[in-house]
Amino acid sequence: LKFHPATCDLYIADACDGLLMVGPIGGVVKPLATSSEAVPFRFTNALDVDTKTGVVYFTNSSTIFQRKLYAFLLISFIHSFNFFLIEHSETTNTYMSLLTGLAFFNGVALSKDNTFLLAETTTMQIFKILLLDNGISTPLLFAQLQRTPDNIQRNDEGEFW
Repeated sequence: LKFHPATCDLYIADACDGLLMVGPIGGVVKPLATSSEAVPFRFTNALDVDTKTGVVYFTNSSTIFQRKLYAFLLISFIHSFNFFLIEHSETTNTYMSLLTGLAFFNGVALSKDNTFLLAETTTMQIFKILLLDNGISTPLLFAQLQRTPDNIQRNDEGEFW
């Protein structure tokens, strides 16, 4: 869950229903996306909103299994590297896959300097990626952890946890 800084819209990365949005005064949930580039979302997982542009970045942790098939998800994470970081622009209503090929990354946080941190659960790693005008940089290993990360967040001071 994340609020848009200017509009106060609430964005939701729903595991089964994709990217959703609720307006600032509540009401009916608005579906925004269930697929990108003809690839269906089966396990939308985490999101962040760029405070400068309002662009929403979110992860799709599986193109095969939904969250309710947890046992199959664990098996596929070991053998599958088809997970996505997706960019959604509300102003143009477009979706673009920025990154594919990581093994079950389920956390995304954008810093104030346009650097992403992505949590990759099955490999117990955090990757650092720079957001560029024409895409993103090559992922760099930021941290090798002793346990599996589950999501990543940035606080108001710009620190990650």
